[in-house]
Amino acid sequence: MENSTHEKRLKKIEAECAELRRQILKLEFQNKKDTVAFRTESNERWQRFERLREQTQRHLNHLSQLTGLTFEIADDIDDRLDAASKPLVRKRQRVE
Repeated sequence: MENSTHEKRLKKIEAECAELRRQILKLEFQNKKDTVAFRTESNERWQRFERLREQTQRHLNHLSQLTGLTFEIADDIDDRLDAASKPLVRKRQRVE
């Protein structure tokens, strides 16, 4: 009788171990699947970003050609406008 009780316990433990192994394998598979999906999505986002960056650069180059301004000239104009606007800005004094 005692042997059969031990055997039942052993079978129960073996069944629990098999179920745990199955769950572990399922979780590992899901983890791999999620990792692949994440990498795929990341690559797609990166490719969209690169396409947008290239399109923006082409657009800027086209505008530069139309206006005849180089980026250096535009930066110089921007710096001069920033420098000219600084004296025009005054801090407000608070009225208490």
